[in-house]
Parts: sequence; C-alpha cells; structure tokens
Amino acid sequence: MVTLRTGEPCSGVIMGVEDPAGELRWISIASEPLRHSLDAPPYAVVATITYATDSPRAREQLSQSERRYRLLFENLREDVTVFELVRNDEGHIVDWLLRDSNRQARRFFGEQYPAALGRRITDLVGKDEMRPHIEKTEAILRGEVEPKERYIGMTDRYCWSTLFALD
Repeated sequence: MVTLRTGEPCSGVIMGVEDPAGELRWISIASEPLRHSLDAPPYAVVATITYATDSPRAREQLSQSERRYRLLFENLREDVTVFELVRNDEGHIVDWLLRDSNRQARRFFGEQYPAALGRRITDLVGKDEMRPHIEKTEAILRGEVEPKERYIGMTDRYCWSTLFALD
C-alpha cells in the first residue's frame, strides 16, 4: 500500500475489483498511516474501503435513468408539477416551492410559468387559497391520495388534481 511505503495519507483512490460472481465493482479507498511518534516511519495503515456509487458504471446508469425519467416526465399528457415543501422552525409545513413542471403543465401555466419557477406558492396565489392545500399536506405525506377538482388562482382556471408525495 502506498501509504505504508510513503507515510503519506491517501484518499479518493477508485479501484475496480471483481466480486465472486465475476462482476466488476468499484470501491473507493482512503488510508492514514499509524506511527509511534511524529517522526517515526509508519508501522501500520488504517484503510477505509467504501462502495463507490460514483463509479463510471454507476454514473452512466444514473445518466440513462435521468434521461428516461425526463423523457417520460416531459411527454406525459397530464399536467405534472413538482413542489418542494417549506417548513418553519418547528417543522410545520408553511408553503410549497414550485420546482419543476412538465411541458403540459407549462402550457397550463402559460407565460406566468418562468416567473413562478422557484417561488413560494403563497406568493403566487395567496395564503388564503393555499391554506387548505397546505393543511392537507401532512395527509398527502402519509399516502392519502385524493383526486379532486381545484381552482388555480394564478391561471383563473379549474383543473383535476391528484396530490401525492414522491418520497
């Protein structure tokens, strides 16, 4: 091991190793020398070996998965909008941030969409209109799914909506 020979710590060393089934797996290695005193040569090394999820193979698989997701997301005929929850200091949900929408949803939002992206929904439609949705968010996070017609103030239109948690 390089660390034992040089006395220098190493980190981020990526190595491919074959598992018992013959599959190539990527690991990341970090090592630190152990010494009896500061000026003594190392007598041993502590090494940390972790599965490298950022391996070339894993990166390619993730990239392919993201491309497939984006194609599916963008080409759905239904409006799909992704929100991030905003919580207060006590952990209560107080708002939603508009994070992403597919092509169909952007048509629904129209010209207002670019200005709405990344903003709090209560800033866009008002706290009173969002209050029932925010109050229902905890139930949605528990897995309750309730399709229903909703009024969207920023577009002055009604739509059928089903809210659910992604994770």
